[in-house]
Amino acid sequence: MTKRLTVLLSAQQLYRHIHWKRIAVLVFACWPFFSLADEVTVTKVGHWGSGPYEDVVVAGNYAYAAAGSTGIDIIDISNPASPTLVSQYDTDGYARRVFVDGNFAYVADGRHGLQIIDISNKASPTRVGGYDTPGLAFGVFVDGNFAYVADYAGLQIIDISNKASPTRVGGYDTSGRAEGVFVDGNFAYVADGRHVHPSIPFCKLVEH
Repeated sequence: MTKRLTVLLSAQQLYRHIHWKRIAVLVFACWPFFSLADEVTVTKVGHWGSGPYEDVVVAGNYAYAAAGSTGIDIIDISNPASPTLVSQYDTDGYARRVFVDGNFAYVADGRHGLQIIDISNKASPTRVGGYDTPGLAFGVFVDGNFAYVADYAGLQIIDISNKASPTRVGGYDTSGRAEGVFVDGNFAYVADGRHVHPSIPFCKLVEH
């Protein structure tokens, strides 16, 4: 099954495309205002890699990619035409998603729950802590001192104020397998796939 993730960064007018373990940086050239009928030209600038990536986020001049069974890759994208691998960190599980906040990368690591990686030294990332969620950690979102983990056992809310020793402070047992989460204000939006009952909506709004 082909997996793709696309992210549009309008401020830099870049379009990043993930197709298996390949990072392609494309120039997204368009006028500030256009209708759906207008054509948009996209041009490939560069790429890196060849085998599966699950997710990618960009912070500054670096892309952080969740590389499944091999953990996370840190890629220097300061030259979009020639991205280069800076380092890798092999987590214990299967890195599904990654969220970067400041000097830390938060990894939804499958059977090994939430992993917190210190990325202040891009050439030598180190694990500082983690929390073993009850199911399979599939998605993660960080807001302040809390990490919201989409887990096959539902939404898990983890206090990360002490990164060396995160603690669970709450959660919500969704009726399906939580695979993604986004937090905005007092609400967590959970992508809750593979429901056992067809009448249950696929997007859950959870107040936190």
